[in-house]
Amino acid sequence: MTSAAEENLWWRLARFSRSRGKNIRLWNGYHKYLLGSFLFDYHSQMENPRFADIMDLSDAKIHNIQTKIPDLPKELERHGAIVLTEGFTKIKTRLELNGFYFAFRVVIQNTRFKSLLTLSHAQFAAGLMAYDCVFKEGLNATAANFGPFTTFSECRFIGYASFDFATFDRSRFSKALFKETAYFYASIFNASNTFNDAIFKGKADFGNATVDGQINFGKATFCDRASFDDARPDRSAALLSFNASEFCKHPQGFLAASCMKIPIGRVLNYQTPRRRRLYLGIS
Repeated sequence: MTSAAEENLWWRLARFSRSRGKNIRLWNGYHKYLLGSFLFDYHSQMENPRFADIMDLSDAKIHNIQTKIPDLPKELERHGAIVLTEGFTKIKTRLELNGFYFAFRVVIQNTRFKSLLTLSHAQFAAGLMAYDCVFKEGLNATAANFGPFTTFSECRFIGYASFDFATFDRSRFSKALFKETAYFYASIFNASNTFNDAIFKGKADFGNATVDGQINFGKATFCDRASFDDARPDRSAALLSFNASEFCKHPQGFLAASCMKIPIGRVLNYQTPRRRRLYLGIS
């Protein structure tokens, strides 16, 4: 990490111990402690089994954390944020935040991650906002739950990006660049999700996804093969929009459907009757 990142109080808490399991327990327990000041939000999040299962930290453990990190907030505003980075920051160390529970909104901006960042099974109860970040070795957020709102606007994924089995309520990947494969296999998309002006240099895998809301790919560019497979059992049209999108190589079936103004859902039904699937790009 750079010195700025090392001085960040939240990173120090995330790396409090050499034991990854202990770090998860301390981080999650401290977030539960902070949220205790807001009874309404506390009880609302208690309905989430992930939050309810977090072990309460003893007063001694909380005191030990606050002693070793004296400036770590002892309370946050109700709608406060966990600002992990701000300003131009470079982080060289591999960060493993797998299984971390974020009870408050998380902000990451103008950050260059030189090593892999892992967020597998992380829970963002109040959302994640990442702006203008570079993930040089990739981002692994397999099975992460991104809460009420997520943005990766203008982020560049130089390595692979794995969001397989992740859940999005509302997300924004506007102007994001995926240089390698973008994995969204079996992900769940609720409410409104946008990939406007996103560029997929590698493959785009949205196979077996559940689209209960909608996904807008307006003006997105697909340079390699892309697959879209709605896992819902009903036969209603998939709420996918490709307005002004660009495909480096269009399969004939998609071009024909576009000319005939057939909805995407019907194209999926037409191509494979058993499962609604659409493959776009290089086969």
